[in-house]
Order: sequence, then C-alpha cells, then structure tokens
Amino acid sequence: MPGMKLEVHEPFVLDYSMEVAPEHPFVATLSHIAGQYQAGSGVIGAPYGSDASKLTRVDVPTVVFGPGDITQAHTHDEWVDLEQVAEAAAILVHTALHYGSVMDGRGG
Repeated sequence: MPGMKLEVHEPFVLDYSMEVAPEHPFVATLSHIAGQYQAGSGVIGAPYGSDASKLTRVDVPTVVFGPGDITQAHTHDEWVDLEQVAEAAAILVHTALHYGSVMDGRGG
C-alpha cells in the first residue's frame, strides 16, 4: 500500500508449550481425585497459553485446573458458579492430602 509504514516489535508475551506426563504422581493423583468428584474427568490438552508453561520449563510439574468453563474465561460476562469453586477447592485439598497415594496403591 503506498505510503504505509509498518513497524514490528518483539512479542511482549511468550508462552511455551507445556507437557507433564499423565503418569506423574501429581497429575495422576489430581486426575484420580477429580474423577471421584466428576465422572468422566481426565487429563486433556489445551489450545491456549498459560503462565504454567514457565514453571514446566524449570521442571516444576504443572497443570491447569479450576472451576468454570474456559470459553467464559476472560470475557465481558465471565462468571463461575460458587458450587464449582467449592468443589474445585475440595479436589485440591483432597489431592494435597493424598498426593502420590494413587501411585502406591493406597487410593485417595
């Protein structure tokens, strides 16, 4: 386009892809506990970025977990049902109390 000036800058946000093995004790425990609260829950990939990717790059096993619907996240009408918040909190507490027990057969 005649007269057009284009200036390109380095991105100010950079999110790396992340992956933690489903059999990692943290992932396995969280997945098992979540399954006790919500049938059919499991480990899936996500097509969006997260600050969690920075942690996996320094060998901190990290997952993205929480209440609500990701399609509502960061929207004008974002909201989360308080029952889902309470359930997510219970899952996290239960996961912390039983961390690794799924791997050694003690359940959770």
